[in-house]
Amino acid sequence: MEKELEEKTSKIINDDIVVPDLLKDDDITEEVVDDELLEFEALVSSAEKAIEIKDIKSSKDWQKYINQVDVSQAKNYSIHDKYEKGDLISHEKFGMGIVCKILTPKKMEVFFEDGRKLMAMNYPLG
Repeated sequence: MEKELEEKTSKIINDDIVVPDLLKDDDITEEVVDDELLEFEALVSSAEKAIEIKDIKSSKDWQKYINQVDVSQAKNYSIHDKYEKGDLISHEKFGMGIVCKILTPKKMEVFFEDGRKLMAMNYPLG
């Protein structure tokens, strides 16, 4: 029976590709299967966690978003700088924020851990 199984799993497909015999018990260890399953579960889990800016409606959503981005790329907030939707800002008082909407050329909506705030931007110096 084992020889017949080997013949079936080692047949040649399209005269070029050989299907290796992967059905022997000693070829695939339980550890390999477990590692691949854990890797797959991690991918599925990270896909479930992905959240878009438009979906941020609570502190929990904010935290999920912050966990999936590189916070080292956050810009220090300045009323004089211009921002775009999706920018990460670091505010002295409110902490890390995500620019959710640009409302006017000088006003934006930013979601911080404690909620949404209207923020000024793009004001000229002096």
